[in-house]
Amino acid sequence: MKTQSSTEIPTLGRARLPVFGDIGGFAGQRTAFELPSAFGELGSLISANRFGRQVLLAGRVDVVSDLCDDSRFVKFVGPALKLLRGNIGGGLFTADNDDPNWAKAHNILMPGFAMDEIDSYHPVMLRVADALMGKWDAAADRNPVDVVGDLTGLTLDTIGLAGFGYDFGSFGRATSHPFVEALREVLTSTQQRLRRPPGSDRLFRRQDAAQREQTSVMLSTIDDVLRARRERDDISTDDLLGLMLNAVDPQSGAGLGDTNIRDQIVTFLVAGHETTSGALSFALYELVKNPVALARATAEVDALWGAADNPRPTADDVRGLRYIRQCLDESLRLWPTAPGFNRVSAADSMLAGRYPVPAGQQVLVVLPALHRDPCWGENVDAFDPDRFTPERTAARPVHAYKPFGTGERACIGSRFAVHEATLVLGLLLHRYAFDDHRNYRLEVAQTLTVKPRGFTLRLRRRTPAERAVAKLPAAIAVESPKALRAKGTPLTVLHGSNLGVTERWADTLAARAAEAGFTVRRGSLDDAVDSLPADHPVLLLAASYNGRCTDDAARFVERLEHARDGEFDGVRFGVLGVGDRNWSATYQRVPTFIDEQLAAGGAQRLVPRGIADAAVGLAVAADPWIEEVLGTLLSEFGEPVEGPVGAIPSGHRIVKVAATDAATALTAGFSSFTVAANEPLTDQGRPGRTKTMLRLELPAGSEYRTSDQLVVLAPNPDRHVKGALAACALEGEQLVVVEPTRTVGESRIPAGVPITVEDLLRHTVDLRIPVSDAIVRRLAELNPCPPEARALADLAESAAELARPTLIELVERYPALTGRIDLATLLDLLPPLRPRTYSISSSPAASPRAVELLVAVVESEVGERGTGSGYLADLAPGDRIRGRLQPCREIFRVDPASTVPTVLIAAGSGLAPFHGVIADRLHALRQGVELVQATLYFGCDHPDLDYLYRDALAAAETAGVVRVRAAFSKQPVENARYAQDCLAQDADQIWAQLRAGAQVYVCGDARRLAPGVREALMRIYRDNTGADAGQAQQWLGDLGQQGRYVEDVYAS
Repeated sequence: MKTQSSTEIPTLGRARLPVFGDIGGFAGQRTAFELPSAFGELGSLISANRFGRQVLLAGRVDVVSDLCDDSRFVKFVGPALKLLRGNIGGGLFTADNDDPNWAKAHNILMPGFAMDEIDSYHPVMLRVADALMGKWDAAADRNPVDVVGDLTGLTLDTIGLAGFGYDFGSFGRATSHPFVEALREVLTSTQQRLRRPPGSDRLFRRQDAAQREQTSVMLSTIDDVLRARRERDDISTDDLLGLMLNAVDPQSGAGLGDTNIRDQIVTFLVAGHETTSGALSFALYELVKNPVALARATAEVDALWGAADNPRPTADDVRGLRYIRQCLDESLRLWPTAPGFNRVSAADSMLAGRYPVPAGQQVLVVLPALHRDPCWGENVDAFDPDRFTPERTAARPVHAYKPFGTGERACIGSRFAVHEATLVLGLLLHRYAFDDHRNYRLEVAQTLTVKPRGFTLRLRRRTPAERAVAKLPAAIAVESPKALRAKGTPLTVLHGSNLGVTERWADTLAARAAEAGFTVRRGSLDDAVDSLPADHPVLLLAASYNGRCTDDAARFVERLEHARDGEFDGVRFGVLGVGDRNWSATYQRVPTFIDEQLAAGGAQRLVPRGIADAAVGLAVAADPWIEEVLGTLLSEFGEPVEGPVGAIPSGHRIVKVAATDAATALTAGFSSFTVAANEPLTDQGRPGRTKTMLRLELPAGSEYRTSDQLVVLAPNPDRHVKGALAACALEGEQLVVVEPTRTVGESRIPAGVPITVEDLLRHTVDLRIPVSDAIVRRLAELNPCPPEARALADLAESAAELARPTLIELVERYPALTGRIDLATLLDLLPPLRPRTYSISSSPAASPRAVELLVAVVESEVGERGTGSGYLADLAPGDRIRGRLQPCREIFRVDPASTVPTVLIAAGSGLAPFHGVIADRLHALRQGVELVQATLYFGCDHPDLDYLYRDALAAAETAGVVRVRAAFSKQPVENARYAQDCLAQDADQIWAQLRAGAQVYVCGDARRLAPGVREALMRIYRDNTGADAGQAQQWLGDLGQQGRYVEDVYAS
């Protein structure tokens, strides 16, 4: 084992009291929200003393990532849960790891929280939400509402009805249900007991007696729940109570005893409503304090549910509320309602490679500190739901966000809670306008969970006009083209599934394949352990369970682990992975392994691996993947037949409506920026290399930081919009409403909002994207001219080797298609028009009220310009655009007053953020800061053509702000054609700077610049240390982990 140096664990350093120690009574409440600053001062791991016993506190992602390794650390039932267990028993939340009842209950109850089981609870959630809104309707415009109290009633009623068929009737009572009052007293007294020094219980006999009395009230309620079910003589397993009473553990074959059932019920009632009501309360608090986020969230629900006063959301609607979900995630980041969890080391170990911990050491993960780790960026106390966009989530360490705990002992009901909270928050925002009538200042109420204390709001019912959506008339019929059908071709469909979700999707795929004419063989992955068919296609659907394969895939996966080269020659396969990105550490692990191992063993992929994510709805990716794989198979094995194409209907329904304005829906979340200047930076007469500087005035109240980005809504050019209208024979002025008929994944189409066909094509779908093989085959099916249809079919087979045209270009090339593609089909075929992201090239020190963009306008050989860059290049002063400021990754920010050397490496428009960095350094110099050396390596074509900001860089170099090394690919100096060549020439200086702790930043082309820079740096390392290539690669990786080598690169 490699020897690692150890670091002494710093102590908390608070005033230590006799007997109590540093944190007597610490239970992860108010103290937890005070601790983030301590981790900022002391580091990732802190030692504290509780009643004379050492407790380690973890608050940074480097340490927590190790603690989440289930092979080294397991859940520790800490003092708080042990005390709670004395009152509510050993349920899933409070039981020890080695308690056999925990494993038995976990196995029995897991199916009740499977991904598609959540949909079965949706009607109950909606029913209880209606009861809450009935109470709030009566209070609207009259009396404030008790946000926390009412949401606690909502979540209690929901878990009672959905889990146990028991109605607590919270909204038909003048006061809270006795269970709620008793629970509040039990949690509060448990919190107080944590503060007692050892041996002092005899001093608190009266309080303990009161606690036992309240516990009796709670258990009496549980007995009522059980009695009501047993009196019905119900043997079903449709809900949690049914599973507990009638199901058996698949491993042991045993059911749950009455005592364990009672323990589980009270655990679910406690954990299932306390934390969810707190999460909803904090989310509402943050939204009323952040009007921009509130407006974006409200726009999202208005776009989905329109003017309806009492919408009936579907489960898919809830999964489509992505910004609402981001708001909930961000409020849980700031205010995790269960603000800590304990882990214990299974053996002597090392945390983060530097902190030694012995076997049996308890470590408390302090979530408010972890959720304010530097990886979240600066302003970590600010509410910013955009932290949870897919791109920013993917860029963070997977263990940076842990509101539901970790591993096998993480919250079993997290999917239930998130679905309920998203539904309720969406409905409340759609129905009410909120008045923070007291200008409420947050005060955290502390029991074993946290909630806002005394939080009230005044409400006003929103009017249909505020939601600005017209009623939808009937749909227009769409003609169906001819279809393909297989003639009994064999197809094997295999699944790996523990809870039945993946198996049901495999059944769905098998049914659709059978409808398409295939003879389908079904089975589990283990059924194919001895052989995979090579004489016909095989489709594999798999899931991960806590990072491991499912029980019915264990032998199959083991075989893949030991597969020989060429073992799967002749096998043709496709893999669909089923998972939930909320379990980011193990997301898609097993499907990815299966896909890669089969390909490595010689098997041939039919289609790329599909990635179905329960967090946004499995159908979002599963349906298109099924459509794609069946289309691929039918193109080979199918024969033309009369009738509708495929088993999957169009994803959109088009209706014609009266005039209205859709601008709000199209630009939700984006602000208006005014063009102040648009100046060329290069020779405008040289095609393919045009670059301009665009200066934009900031909207009022907006601020930015150096190296931030601007996300721009760029429309399709007029020529392409007119071409699409002509190709599809559409009327641009016709107003329509697009009503989704199924979940269609990412989309910029405003559902339920009247919009002209021209605006729909201009702003929502990408008219310029090259077509895929599947689209070409679909066009061949739609083409009524046999010669053209054959030519399109041939093109689909050869498209991989040819430059792909756009859809509109294909219609122009094959004119028989004109008018054959209706609007709904066009929307299905085209991907969404995504916003474009540009690095800001200015510095707020020099330009506080305007941002500058360095825009590279690349023209093709036929004069086509990029959608975003062409749009920006044509803007004139006074024009307005829609954009959104977006912070860069914190690790990419360059400190102008850094005490170590700085190395900046860029090519072309990658210079943009470093232009702002140099302006920062110039400002710092003028403020009297003593600058440490910075060097810019910049690559371009020619010193007289595209040497961007040449005069400004020369002036900065003269002032001593930066040393500039430029490389010119068309006029090299001393054979240095690219920035990495200059780097190699300066090898001695670079090595000296690296040894002095230099930080290296790279911005530019991911295909050429970044690999070239990496290779140059690794060669410098090898030449100076004698290391081999593997060691050099490890060294560069370590620099990246330390934040000393950072790339911000993009595809060219």
